[in-house]
Amino acid sequence: MRGNNPEERRGDKGGDKSLLGKRKDKDEYSSAPSAAKVFVGGLDYGLTEDDFRRHFETKFGPVKAAQIVRDANSGQSKGFGFVTF
Repeated sequence: MRGNNPEERRGDKGGDKSLLGKRKDKDEYSSAPSAAKVFVGGLDYGLTEDDFRRHFETKFGPVKAAQIVRDANSGQSKGFGFVTF
């Protein structure tokens, strides 16, 4: 019977290295994720995606993607979004 370790339950046998990303250009493991997607709530309904992106780029650096979630029918902001670094 397998233990309570999540890696054992999934059948992973890679130890700690299975949780780390391997760089393509080197045979090394890194604990840094290649991208981080962050939920942002409480947005003003009139906020534009450009202003949303600019805010995070100014405070935290390069942004891969910035998306404000909108109603499919009306196009109105739902007041939340996601930023990917």
